[in-house]
Formats: sequence, structure tokens, C-alpha cells
Amino acid sequence: MGRLHRARWGHSLEKWIDDELGERRAQCVDAHVEGCEDCAGEVAALLKLKASIRRVRGGAAVPEAVGRLHIEADRLSSQ
Repeated sequence: MGRLHRARWGHSLEKWIDDELGERRAQCVDAHVEGCEDCAGEVAALLKLKASIRRVRGGAAVPEAVGRLHIEADRLSSQ
């Protein structure tokens, strides 16, 4: 995802996944994700990361696992 594209959609994608957008903005993001391969991939990666974080939080999180999750989050956000 290009820098400008990320600037426009990145924050909205996270809020969209977390169901934190108003109805009108959510519909706009939904339509965009449906037609944008880059954003659909970003959504898939964010969902995978969030699932990993939930698993870690549900168990005894070891510092190395948390560190790896932070590294992966940084990697995904810089793409």
C-alpha cells in the first residue's frame, strides 16, 4: 500500500475493523475494501494480528511473544 493510500485509508481500516466508525463512513470504507486488493490484504493482516494479540492476552504472555507481535505490527504499519 502506498504512503498516500495508507494515509487516507489506514486509520479508517483499523477503526472499521473495530466497529468504531459512524454508519456513513463505515459504508464508504466497506465499499473501498471490497474493491481494493491492497486494503483487503491490510484488513486480513490486521485481523490476523488482532487474533494473535487476543490469544496472547488470554494466556500467560511471555515477553518474547509480545515483542514479536510489536515487531510484526510495526512491519505491517510501514508497508
